[in-house]
Amino acid sequence: MDLILFFLEVAGGFFMGAIVFSVVILPFFYGVPMSLFWGFKGRVRFSAAVRYAFAPLIWLFIFTVVSFALFFFLPSLGYHLAKSNAFNGGFLAGFFLTLFRAFSISGRSDLREDFWSAMEKYRR
Repeated sequence: MDLILFFLEVAGGFFMGAIVFSVVILPFFYGVPMSLFWGFKGRVRFSAAVRYAFAPLIWLFIFTVVSFALFFFLPSLGYHLAKSNAFNGGFLAGFFLTLFRAFSISGRSDLREDFWSAMEKYRR
């Protein structure tokens, strides 16, 4: 039973780390600066930066509310996950694997394509 719990914690942490990086960190550190850069160059409107900053803020709010709800309604589970090396290791593994994927050649190409497809309605 402990082995199953261990693998569930690692998988859950991995999933959470990858999701947090993809929907919060990456848009803040890639999408917003790129939209500002192309805004100053005149290729997109400056409202594109607001578009890129709005979605990660909503996701950050959702993650914060879910975390507080977890600690309020299920405090033993929340404290267990907070102290779990398996969950935290899985979180870091998912976070860094997604980070390394973003820096790969195909990852940068995907980011560029996703950025310009999101900027279609903000182009000048």
